[in-house]
Amino acid sequence: MIMVMGGRNSEGFALFTRLTIKAFLAVRPHAEQIIDTIQLMLGSGLPSFKGEQTIRRLRDRFALHLNERGAADWMAAIVRNAYENMRSTLYDEFQRLQNASARFCIYNKQAAPNRIRPRLSTTSTSLSCVTQGPMSSLYRSLRAASTSVILTTAHYPDLRSEIAQVVLTLQSAIDALQQHPLERASVDDAIMELARVMDNTPGVAWTQSAGIGSICDEILISLLVQLSWRVEGRVAIPLNLTPMDPFSTANLVQRAENMAFLAELRGVAKGRILMSIPATWEGIEAAKELRKQEIECNMTMVVSTAQAIACAQNGLARISPPISAIKKWHDQHNDSPFYDPESPACHPGIIFVKRMVDIFNTRNYTTAITPEDFETVEEATALAGIHYLCLSPRILEQLDATEGLVVNALDQTRGISLERDQNSLPLHSHTYNTKASFELAIGKEDPNVNIAQLLPELLNRHLGQVEKMRRIAEPLILTNHNRGCLKRVIWENN
Repeated sequence: MIMVMGGRNSEGFALFTRLTIKAFLAVRPHAEQIIDTIQLMLGSGLPSFKGEQTIRRLRDRFALHLNERGAADWMAAIVRNAYENMRSTLYDEFQRLQNASARFCIYNKQAAPNRIRPRLSTTSTSLSCVTQGPMSSLYRSLRAASTSVILTTAHYPDLRSEIAQVVLTLQSAIDALQQHPLERASVDDAIMELARVMDNTPGVAWTQSAGIGSICDEILISLLVQLSWRVEGRVAIPLNLTPMDPFSTANLVQRAENMAFLAELRGVAKGRILMSIPATWEGIEAAKELRKQEIECNMTMVVSTAQAIACAQNGLARISPPISAIKKWHDQHNDSPFYDPESPACHPGIIFVKRMVDIFNTRNYTTAITPEDFETVEEATALAGIHYLCLSPRILEQLDATEGLVVNALDQTRGISLERDQNSLPLHSHTYNTKASFELAIGKEDPNVNIAQLLPELLNRHLGQVEKMRRIAEPLILTNHNRGCLKRVIWENN
């Protein structure tokens, strides 16, 4: 049935899920009448009616102990868990084999006695499939090199069945709100959720700015919920940082705790989430604090060895170096005669990631390296063999549409890289105990291009995306469909 809808990640399956939840919520108010009707059948002797335990199980299925939001999330989990359930899969396979057997019997009865049935060749046919078949795509070749793709998107139809993890970024959320009307339903969900929160806290005063910020939080959570329904692994989510001291340790911890709390209210457990936090000194300290609360982090804006090693030494879950941002910085500031911006061999973002892979393997660090911010197919294939790549849907489609093979370049360069790193870059054995030593190490890493100055630029870009999301969300909130609810929720409480 799911294949008829278009697959698990299709809009058809998403519509089926929403309609199922709506039907469940519509029938819950009539639960007692339904239970009373079924109770009349207990004495019928039918095998499905087994006394009071039947009634008890039926009542449990209405989830009457939950409020409407909790019931909706509960039914969404039922739909999600039913997909590829072992019992369902075995039963479907039984039905398929049974139907195939029936069709075979009918075909034999109808076939003429002297009819010659075609036979499959075991030689020429199979050989022609091998020699004339299409060459494998770059995407399949990447997967064959043991590289898994983590998709960077907020638009769930972009997902594929083999994608197990997703990165939700502010930019992908902005793109989804601008380009996909399907995602604008998350604005309605966000407003109604904020209305529920405010109804439960009548003594709290809400300004318009705080209301818009909270709605942006809820939009991100709504997108997170949609994505978490469709992947088995983790979903990384950005922080909608407040303007006052946005990158302080206290603010990062508070915002991450709030997002984790909102996600749990919507049925997404902490173990399914990674908080995307900038890998500044304050960000790493915040991630250490969050780990104590079982909230793991995806450390972004990693542009130096000192940042990467500090994250790994503290056992943080993931680091995400921005490949293209590093290259663009070198293009602007690297005046070395040996630097060729057109040469793939000189790509500083690729070189940095390969160096980190070598150091992490040498030191047995468990932190995953998940490079992101790819702009070309060539950048992605240059890192074939790394465990994870964070790719946009555009790059993934180009990889899938391009025939060719990739070579596991990381294995080929590992010996040379390790020798270079051990002799000339002892940073990987250093422990950073103070903010001063941490920032000093970043500044000394590549003084020719002053890579330390790239980090503030990336932080400012993040704040710009926060503000852009607020500007995009506000007119959507003020549409005629939402105006009354928003007026009641925000302006009346000013």
